[in-house]
Amino acid sequence: MQKRKASQRPAAGAGYVVEGDAWIAQKDYAKAVRAYDMGYKTEPGSAVVRGLHRALELAGSQLEADSRLEQWLKDNPADKEARLYLADAYTRHGRDDLAVTQYEAVLKRDPGDLLAL
Repeated sequence: MQKRKASQRPAAGAGYVVEGDAWIAQKDYAKAVRAYDMGYKTEPGSAVVRGLHRALELAGSQLEADSRLEQWLKDNPADKEARLYLADAYTRHGRDDLAVTQYEAVLKRDPGDLLAL
């Protein structure tokens, strides 16, 4: 059987996202955290870090969830999807002042972003 080029294989991080999503559906949040964390270590990306945040949040580790996502955004300030996700998370937890800061950061880069308005 012929090996496929790396560009033809699914991204490793995406596989961990699927696995993490499956564990969340089964309400096994500890296993979901491990899957997303492996994805983050293997191939860090926006979808992986958002999944990790969600799994940590569901596992009751809100502070760690926020800290990991905040660090990602410090290192990747242009990640609009992660920034909007964090703003939504802050809103869900009544931290509107922090949510506004995230929305303002999105609007600074993209003044016409309707989701941030």
